[in-house]
Amino acid sequence: MTSSKKFSYLDCAILLLIVISVAFYDIKIIFIISQILAILFTIPILLKGATYNKGAIIQFALWAITFITYSLLSVFWASDENQTAISTVLSTIQVVLISISLIVYCDGKKRRTEKVLNYFIIAAAILVFRFLITVPISFWGDGERFSKENIFGSNIPAMTLAYASVILFWKYIHNRKVDIKQRKNIFNIILIIIFMSVTLLMGTKKSILIFLVGSIIVMLTNSKSPVKSLKILACSAILIVVGYTIIKNVPILYNSIGYRIDDFILEMSGDNADNIRSTAMRKKFIEEAFQIYSEYPVLGVGQDGFRYRNIYEKTYSHCNYAELMANLGSIGIVVFYSIYVIIFMDAQKSKTRDLVFAIIFSMLLADIATVSYSMELNYVLLGIVFGTFNDNTLKKENYEKVEAN
Repeated sequence: MTSSKKFSYLDCAILLLIVISVAFYDIKIIFIISQILAILFTIPILLKGATYNKGAIIQFALWAITFITYSLLSVFWASDENQTAISTVLSTIQVVLISISLIVYCDGKKRRTEKVLNYFIIAAAILVFRFLITVPISFWGDGERFSKENIFGSNIPAMTLAYASVILFWKYIHNRKVDIKQRKNIFNIILIIIFMSVTLLMGTKKSILIFLVGSIIVMLTNSKSPVKSLKILACSAILIVVGYTIIKNVPILYNSIGYRIDDFILEMSGDNADNIRSTAMRKKFIEEAFQIYSEYPVLGVGQDGFRYRNIYEKTYSHCNYAELMANLGSIGIVVFYSIYVIIFMDAQKSKTRDLVFAIIFSMLLADIATVSYSMELNYVLLGIVFGTFNDNTLKKENYEKVEAN
């Protein structure tokens, strides 16, 4: 294996995996090819056995095996009409392999983790390029979401850009700490502006929340006093108000995202929420999921069962918590979210805990309005998070010698 300072075949395979998983996940054949390449190049690391990341690899693998096994078993109590239970489990296995490849590649080493973060930002930039060449300018700010036949009709691209912006903000904060050249930080800020501008044009509310929550958590985690934390919260509140005012007064932004923010405010206030079609339907789906859960609280109705048991249409519930509770019951939701508890415990001893907390809490927030348990983006992020851990971190030992590798 070549030195981590050089761009090796392994680096190329992981870059391809991240770019395809993030920016071309809709093209299934090249997604599968990129996975095969990543697995082939990471196998030698496992065979070598001399990894810093054994603890993290074992933790994640045990969780993945438990969740996938339980999901597979749920096929036996799924209804006869459920034709997608097995295919959903297979899709979950496929995306779990993304995380495993990234965890093995990072191996708890600082340079490789930095490469993966940079690869994710590159993938986000490619996503922006795809947006610019596939979505006509005449469609921007027309008050409607993009066609579902287009990748940008989904929430995932906007969420990807939001997470990339959180990573860039984290890099900006840390560069200031160690006096990295100002040009690098200016470049980070420019990318954040570009990514979030395109995100606003995509009209996805949750992506704005991801960036706001993630950035605030990064600042609060690095805050050294309660007074500074209060200042951060106060300044954040002022910037949010200023940002909302700009969106309200710039037509292209208001027609893309502003009216959706106003709808969200109406929803939260309880005023005419049922008149907002997307909000009303999401509420009905979630209520139906909880109704199904109340009837099958322990085991659920089987993987992807909500699609066939709800009284509205063959679709998902638009909420990861509700979807898991309906499909896999209490056991399933506890098993799935146990990985987040593990991450939270391990991150307490990690030097990158500010980034880990920002990503994980943003993911938990996004799950309120996204079904993520088999989503490619979700497992890329889990791979990045676990990739920052190593046996020394897990054992509370010195991290510095790992950083040098």
